[in-house]
Amino acid sequence: MSTTTPEPTLITTFKAADPPFDDTDADIVLRSSDNVDFYVHKWPLSRASSVFKDMFSIPSSYDSFNADNVKDGLPVVRVTEDRQTLDIVLRLCYPRDQQTLTLDVPSIRQLLPALEKYEMLKDMTGILKPMMLAAAKTDSRAMYAIACRYQMLKLANRIAVLSRRLLSDVSFPSTIDFFSKGDLQSISGHHLCQFLMFHQQSSSAASRAVRSDWSVFAMFSRSVSQNPPCYCSQVDFATTKGAFHGPEWLLTYCKQCEENLRSRPHCEVVMEKELITDMCVAAAQCDACRPRARRIHTFCKKMMGGVRRALESVPLPFPEAESKE
Repeated sequence: MSTTTPEPTLITTFKAADPPFDDTDADIVLRSSDNVDFYVHKWPLSRASSVFKDMFSIPSSYDSFNADNVKDGLPVVRVTEDRQTLDIVLRLCYPRDQQTLTLDVPSIRQLLPALEKYEMLKDMTGILKPMMLAAAKTDSRAMYAIACRYQMLKLANRIAVLSRRLLSDVSFPSTIDFFSKGDLQSISGHHLCQFLMFHQQSSSAASRAVRSDWSVFAMFSRSVSQNPPCYCSQVDFATTKGAFHGPEWLLTYCKQCEENLRSRPHCEVVMEKELITDMCVAAAQCDACRPRARRIHTFCKKMMGGVRRALESVPLPFPEAESKE
């Protein structure tokens, strides 16, 4: 007669959360989806979230005695959020912990649906926006998509402006591969089109600004009676206000600026050290241009001002949002 060995019973263990959510002085326990117990007080949660308030006010099954429903004499409520997300949600309910939060992109992705679920998102946008803007410095496209998904369009405008200096290739029409699949699923075609058009217009405006002010080039104009004579290769190139005849090293700098601004339309591009150094080295090779090399920094600063003004004229993706807050 054969016998079967009963399978061992799996014992689920529950871990206490990190401080400040490990205080047994609490009046309820929230258990995360990954079995971490958060000891909290009902009052601050009820004040921050109407969902928590209703949850705590309606008699539920945790009122009956059951080993899974009670811990340390406190009722246990299971929630669907994991430990990391629940920790952030709860810290946002406690004013003293809000200022210490720093969130990365994955955390924000998980947090906003939870805040929406607990009806906290509207009241927390003022706290979230600086965190989202900081996270945008590492992934502006993801943060733009998230801001659009939750109708934070004024924030989406700021992120779009920030992304000018971060993205390397968003020419239009363009592949949309630089947005992740998840980002594309979370935003509308309109939101995506506005982002691409903003960068197309920014790229065009910034690169055109390089040749927009003839007076900037005039400081390097060549005099026939110049002494000592300039032996640099001289070239003609067009500006928006006429042709300019000047040293080839100046044109090389301008062409490189135009190329860089098409992919990164930001005014500081024209002040990049490598570009200015190459121009100074080339100017120093000529006895006539060497004294004028001292004007290069002034020239680049004026160029930067022109690019900045050109970019300020580009319409934001959602201009109507600027007047709503």
